[in-house]
Amino acid sequence: MPVGVTYGRGAERDIDEAIAFLREENPETAERFRRVLTELDARLADHPLLYPAATRGVRRAWLHPFRYAVCYRFTGEGIIVVACFHASRDPNAVRDILRSRR
Repeated sequence: MPVGVTYGRGAERDIDEAIAFLREENPETAERFRRVLTELDARLADHPLLYPAATRGVRRAWLHPFRYAVCYRFTGEGIIVVACFHASRDPNAVRDILRSRR
């Protein structure tokens, strides 16, 4: 049975920033990013444990072919997306972001 997928404010901001950046380069790329994210939502809803744990309580799903990842928590009843970041982001900064968005 599918579960609900919700986005925390920080994750929404991350995604808005990623889309704005991609749109500057190429509007079609930004729309493709949105589609890939929508497809990921459907996979997460159907298979919340599909992606590996990145850190305690947080799983990471890559948005292929983009170099972005979505980090989320599965609560047992639903999914809360807590962050979206580019692969070039400093791992220590990502860790700090994830800690602050618990």
